[in-house]
Amino acid sequence: MFITGNHSERGGGIGTNGSVVIGTEDNWKLNVTKIWNQVPESNYQDKEISIRLKIGDYELDTITLNQENNWTGSFTHLPSPDTLQGKVITVIEEGSEYNVSYSEIVRDDDTKTLYLTVTNELKTGNLTVSKTVLGEHADLEQNFEFTVTLSDTSVNGMYGDIEFINGTATFVLKHGESKTAYGLPAGIQYQVTEQAVEGYTLNAVGDTGTVPADGTAVAEFTNTKDNDIITDTSIHLKKDKWILQKQAIPQIFCSCFFLLQFYQWL
Repeated sequence: MFITGNHSERGGGIGTNGSVVIGTEDNWKLNVTKIWNQVPESNYQDKEISIRLKIGDYELDTITLNQENNWTGSFTHLPSPDTLQGKVITVIEEGSEYNVSYSEIVRDDDTKTLYLTVTNELKTGNLTVSKTVLGEHADLEQNFEFTVTLSDTSVNGMYGDIEFINGTATFVLKHGESKTAYGLPAGIQYQVTEQAVEGYTLNAVGDTGTVPADGTAVAEFTNTKDNDIITDTSIHLKKDKWILQKQAIPQIFCSCFFLLQFYQWL
């Protein structure tokens, strides 16, 4: 392979405008195939992925893989691998949206063909939901019900501690407990809601957001209960003061009238 008149805006070219010879000129080719591992088709069907040829430290031509060419392309007129003096033929996928892995090169001397597979996987992240209960009259054994809703409805199954059905999960937590969904697709949106419980004041931090790549989003829910509520529907105690509800007034009036009539009879 001969490289002449070389230049590169991205710094990948050879640092000279002379000619560089890599191996012995020949008609070898490298076939590259892309595999999407557990990536929803909707995530990549309209994408184009650039694959750059690399021989030793030299970054050379690029090909574009997409759904139209069935995610397969070739580099042609490559030098014989046996004449590269220790240099290795490989490729690099451009971009950082996915986790990328490369197979070992498979060599077919009869057809002078090299085969390589590039596998893409979604970057993943985690989501933790935690519960804290505070207050003099709080019940630390109280269950609180949570719902997690993801923007990706294709998420199904167990992800760590949490099971999703069509991107939605429900579960309960008590004081000091938490659940974590591991391995969620990075970049998807989430919303965590808690079912209201009478008598508690709710404070939520991080209840909406984005699942970070290689990180953990945390939704913290704190419920506080400082006031005790008596189960009698007519009177309740709040901050050490007796407060009469409207429905209690007729009952108290009737009781006072009865006592007044009783003393008059005596």
